[in-house]
Amino acid sequence: MQIQQAGYDVIGDIHGEADLLEGLLNKMGYANNGKCWRHRNRQALFVGDLIDRGPQQLRTVQIVQAMVVNGAAKIVMGNHELNALAYVTKDPATPDKFLRPHTEHSRRQHEVFLNAVSYGSQLHQDVMAWFRTIPLWFDADGLRVVHACWDSPSIELLKKSIGDSAMLTPDLVAAKAGSDEHGALATVLKGPEIEISPPFLYPEGRRSITSRFAWWSATPTQLSSAALLPAGARLEDGTPYPALGDDKVTPPVEPYSDSVPVLFGHYWRRGTPATLTPQLACVDFVTNNRALVAYRWQGEATLGNGAFVSYGDKQ
Repeated sequence: MQIQQAGYDVIGDIHGEADLLEGLLNKMGYANNGKCWRHRNRQALFVGDLIDRGPQQLRTVQIVQAMVVNGAAKIVMGNHELNALAYVTKDPATPDKFLRPHTEHSRRQHEVFLNAVSYGSQLHQDVMAWFRTIPLWFDADGLRVVHACWDSPSIELLKKSIGDSAMLTPDLVAAKAGSDEHGALATVLKGPEIEISPPFLYPEGRRSITSRFAWWSATPTQLSSAALLPAGARLEDGTPYPALGDDKVTPPVEPYSDSVPVLFGHYWRRGTPATLTPQLACVDFVTNNRALVAYRWQGEATLGNGAFVSYGDKQ
């Protein structure tokens, strides 16, 4: 069935919440025709991070994969899909190890998904084979979609090895830390980071000396507006992390200045969904309860708050 394209519904990080996904699709006028969820004249466009955290991870993958395969949706890769691939890919330099080490942290983050697909099973291999077909970004029809950060220098560098198809290659998955390719892939799928002092602890206790960087910020050289600390961040002595000051920082990427709008996920924004700039908007939100957010893009060059739709919070 050919969709008469009237726009894209860009859907935020799902993280295994299949019930929320189906509720949001239904709210936006999609229907399940027995093969997949489909809209009569629109396409869904997923920003990645289908897996990890939530309880319905396999079902989430199956819903989205069916939509993509049947032409009802498109998708870009999230860092959790990349992590899943690295978890099962042997390191060419040390074949007895994996590109994503099987540490306690990585196993804990990934175990619900691994249990759902049964690690090493044919089902697991089939899901990984599909993940390998997911492009790293979308750039067409006057819209750009990426998981974490649209950084043109990083994308142009990646194009030198993977071309306009934006498809992962084994060499790119295995790119060594410190290489230009590894840095570019990390920027696009995980977002740029900045050093922060003193170090902080995530709520689960993991220590970090870097913070996510608000690459959309109007004042990206001030620590208070450039650093994105997680909710509940603590100092190493267990006390709450102090308020950030206006210390000067060096932005790791240049501000986005193109006229083409960009929609992305990854950042677990809080509060009422709203655009960040006239050309930039995040569709990954955490509200009082877990909600799934989409932006219903109609072809506009200037993004607006009225295009957001959510499902799951106080429904």
